Amino acid sequence: MLLELTFGGVLALAAEIEAPSRRASVNYNDLVCAARAVLIESTIPKESVDGQAAVAEALKNRTGDGRWGITVCDTVNMKYKVVRTQIVRKRVRGKIRKVPQTKTSYVYDISSVGMKRFDSVKGTAAQEGLATVISYDVLRGEYQLPGHLNGALHWMYRAKSAKGGVAWFDCIAESLGQAAQGDFHVFYKDADYGTLAVRWVEKAKCRKYIEVLWKAEARKQQKLELLSSIR
Repeated sequence: MLLELTFGGVLALAAEIEAPSRRASVNYNDLVCAARAVLIESTIPKESVDGQAAVAEALKNRTGDGRWGITVCDTVNMKYKVVRTQIVRKRVRGKIRKVPQTKTSYVYDISSVGMKRFDSVKGTAAQEGLATVISYDVLRGEYQLPGHLNGALHWMYRAKSAKGGVAWFDCIAESLGQAAQGDFHVFYKDADYGTLAVRWVEKAKCRKYIEVLWKAEARKQQKLELLSSIR
């Protein structure tokens, strides 16, 4: 059940997390990471409570999927190395020559995590408390999301997303819709293999995205097999 958001309720939550019988139920660091992501992505923008819980649920589902991190914090901070090479004009031994220049950058799975302008963003005490309580209930499996959001792995603000991001989801995912009317995030789950096969044949522009997804699935299987052998 979602605790009533009062100072007493937040203090009770803190005590519950610290209680010896509860320590194993929710990892404290994972709770902090999930709550921060929910706060920035959904609470401060004033999405519905279900919309905020759906972000936490997607993080939880990703962590159990195998393609992201093995902890919620790893999943929240997931990033990919991107190396770009461009030809620039440079003076070499007194002459202007065209030389290759390599630039390395990182793309974050959750875009706000990689944007410095969000580093100093803070919510009100009530907002931070709400994001924490919602994340706690979701991570413990005690929050009942609307049924149509089952299996959510991704979310996107379509109206403000780059064309490449919209194309990616249209090619490899299945829309689950919004958590509530008036919310701005649309949630997605992976499209099944039959749907991907049809898109591969009918939509040539989707093939590069599907190839990336299948490579990620292969890495996921390798990771799961490694974790299984360690356990």
